[in-house]
Amino acid sequence: MANNDAAILLLTPIVVALVRRRYFEPAKLYEPFVFAVFMAAGVAPLVVSNPMNMIVAVYAGISFNQYAIRMAPIALAGWIVGFPVLYALFRRAIREAKPRPEAVVVRRVAPTTAQLRALLLVLVVLVAYPVVAYAGGPVWIVAASGAVLALILGHHHGLGTVPTLLRKGIAFDILGFLVAVSLLGVGLRNAGVIHHLALIYAHGSVRIGLMSALGSALVNNHPMSIINMLALHETPGAGTREALAALIGGDLGPRLSPMGSLAGLLWFDALRRLDIVVSPLRFAVIGCLVTVPTLAVSLGVLYLLPR
Repeated sequence: MANNDAAILLLTPIVVALVRRRYFEPAKLYEPFVFAVFMAAGVAPLVVSNPMNMIVAVYAGISFNQYAIRMAPIALAGWIVGFPVLYALFRRAIREAKPRPEAVVVRRVAPTTAQLRALLLVLVVLVAYPVVAYAGGPVWIVAASGAVLALILGHHHGLGTVPTLLRKGIAFDILGFLVAVSLLGVGLRNAGVIHHLALIYAHGSVRIGLMSALGSALVNNHPMSIINMLALHETPGAGTREALAALIGGDLGPRLSPMGSLAGLLWFDALRRLDIVVSPLRFAVIGCLVTVPTLAVSLGVLYLLPR
């Protein structure tokens, strides 16, 4: 809920390690569990859950708490629909899995002081978001403060100096990719795509959500958020519902393509480091089967909510 990119980067290796420890033939269960981690992101229930959501939300004048009130039930509905579909796709592998004896698996390890402090920091940041938003302050201050404190915490517990942590913790190749796709978004705007997209968006929130999902899958949801912002500006009568429809599509569309989001790139990079291979075609097929019903239900719930 705090940030889908960080959650996927953190949880993917943890889940893989648990699968390897828990089952005799873990390779057969990698896909179900790693896809569960990636699909859990879904519709962002908080505006900070997905960085690109902040772009459109700020443009549309949607505050942190207003966003949470509207999107939390939509996110819940998406999870309720998406995970049964994912389970149905992998039910055979899950049912045939052979767990190791409990005595071999269970080995309690007490958390370290550093881990407890890091968990406390995450909880404080999560609570601070709605409090600062309610007080009228910008939520980016909370994120920036949390990042600085995390660097100080890492340095204090001997994980490395701040420059070292920044150098090793930032994937500069992915940052370069994001700059490139953002330039692509600007190029599409200059080519007249915004005007044509605004004509489509004038037909309602369902089309906005569908086009946003497709565009996010094709050009990445970060540049698509910029394109959406500009297109909604040219769409007569576009308001909060239309902006939220664009955000729903931007959150779910990246499930259709490996390059659809930073979270997807981080997920693939984490799998590569863990020697797990998921082909782009396999990703697209599983993503499509889970995303289509989830997107339909999410847009349906948005339609039922008051404007």
